[in-house]
Amino acid sequence: TLHSDRWQKVRLPWKAREGQVQDLYVSRRGQLWVGTRWGVFEHLEATNGFRIASDEHVWGMTEDPTGQIWTSDIVWGFRELGASAPPRHTVEGAGFRLTYDQQGELWVGTFGHGLWHVTRDGDDFTIERAALSTGLSSNSVQSMIVDRDGNVWVGTTLGLHRFTKRSLTPLEDVGFVLAVQPLDDGQVLAGTTNGLVRLVAGRGRWRQVRLGSPMPDIRSLYRDPAGVVWVGASDGLWRFHHGRLTQVRLPSRSEMLVLSISPDQRGGPWLLDGEGVYTW
Repeated sequence: TLHSDRWQKVRLPWKAREGQVQDLYVSRRGQLWVGTRWGVFEHLEATNGFRIASDEHVWGMTEDPTGQIWTSDIVWGFRELGASAPPRHTVEGAGFRLTYDQQGELWVGTFGHGLWHVTRDGDDFTIERAALSTGLSSNSVQSMIVDRDGNVWVGTTLGLHRFTKRSLTPLEDVGFVLAVQPLDDGQVLAGTTNGLVRLVAGRGRWRQVRLGSPMPDIRSLYRDPAGVVWVGASDGLWRFHHGRLTQVRLPSRSEMLVLSISPDQRGGPWLLDGEGVYTW
């Protein structure tokens, strides 16, 4: 601490021996936290002293939107301060620096495992990883900060990056999508070359639910006034209603290629197969 232009060493209540201070963090309430090699210390304003809050080895600290402190973890990347178990995810990596962005999502910079963008669904965490193979200048992240415009600035051993929120968020690993149809409950159907996928929104991310077995590729989707979704595929016409997907046996050419589906004034579908137009 600095008093009267002089620096004075602060004595921390070490459990065994003195360790190296790795990070200082001041919460939104003005609480000072000290991360060290041998634990995390909390400043007590009433006594102007410190108490040990955790014996974890941390490199960095941050605060989530609820005021909970999170720390870096040398095995799991990150963890809640004082939690008895690590967070539930499938990636391992030595976390170094971490911060929450303006949308309340966690970013973790690691030693040698790139940059992690963490989203949460209950007790489960999903990690999207930026690394050397995807354009990051280095897999070793040294510093991070969020500016007033919401950009996340990331410093690595070989350069500086700015991550900016896009107005459109790509959904990875859905497949080659040829048709999209929204539903009344906020869910979305996506017709892909490997079947029908239902996209379910929750906690800031979309979860994928595959419907039925992977069918031949889907070319078109049409939702009629009764709420039935008609699915045109390379092996014929399908019907999706009340969560069930069933194939419709047409009077002729039951496995025709259905490229497009359109209604008429009576609600009956018109089908296009690339060679002719059919009404059914």
